[in-house]
Parts: sequence; C-alpha cells; structure tokens
Amino acid sequence: MLMKKNSGLILSEIMTALLAVIGIIGVAFGLYVSHERDNMVESAKASIAAAKARVDGAVEGSTPIHCDDSLLEADTLSNLFSSLSITRTLITPELGYGPSMFVSSNKEADGNDTFVTAERLLRAIEKKDEYEFRISKDDDDEIEYRVLLSEFAVCEDTLEASAASY
Repeated sequence: MLMKKNSGLILSEIMTALLAVIGIIGVAFGLYVSHERDNMVESAKASIAAAKARVDGAVEGSTPIHCDDSLLEADTLSNLFSSLSITRTLITPELGYGPSMFVSSNKEADGNDTFVTAERLLRAIEKKDEYEFRISKDDDDEIEYRVLLSEFAVCEDTLEASAASY
C-alpha cells in the first residue's frame, strides 16, 4: 500500500512567513518615515541658514529690516511638515528687537509628523550650537521656539514703519 505525501505548507509555516514579511514592511516603513523627517529638518535648517545670510547682508548696510515673512521668498519658508515664519524677538532692552525664525507645533492640531519634525529641528540646533534660540514651550503636546538670526540686526519698528508709509 502506498502512502500519499503531503507536499503543501502547513498553517504555522504560512503564518511565520506572513509575520516575517509584515515585520520587514514595518521596519522599512519606519526607516522611510525617519528619513523623510530628517529631510524636512535639513530643509528647515537650510531655510534658517538662508534667512541668516539675508539678515547678515542687511546688517552690513546697518539699516533696519522688516522682521516678517517678507524677508525671504515664500518657497524658502514653506516646508511640508514644519511651520516656519520670521518674527521679531527681543535681544536685549538696550539693543531692541532682532529677527528670528519662529517654529511652532501642536501635536493635536498639526499631527505627529509636524510635531516630531519641529522637535528634531530643535534638537539638531541644540547639538550644533550654531544659533542662539529661545524656547517658549517644550512639552509633550506643544513646542514653540525662536532661532535668533542675528544678535545685532535691528528690526524696523512696525509702528514707525506703518506711520511712515502713510
């Protein structure tokens, strides 16, 4: 009497193979997301460097500058995950205000990608020690900070500027 041999896979082998494929996909996706966030941080750092270069050029002319988003082109400030804007920040009461890059994110409103990118940018700036920054908020759900673009530049007084334009 001849016995038939089963040549198929048993259920446990199929499940093991399926779990291995799912694990590989999960790791690959995590690496991809991390790589994208690193690219966004690099893009934001490039925006900060461009703004600093623009401010340094204005400081040499020693004229007050507009400390708002008009300092840079809109595409330089636009970033897929992080919200960047240029604002005035008090340097000292004697010197007045200087331009800074403002970064803000709320995890609930903006989503996790934006929030984590803003955190990664702050950590990257802290590590390099290239810029002076001021942290307003840094907690589990919200982050806000300013990166000073110059310690010497003086922002145009918005009240004087608006009065002079009339």
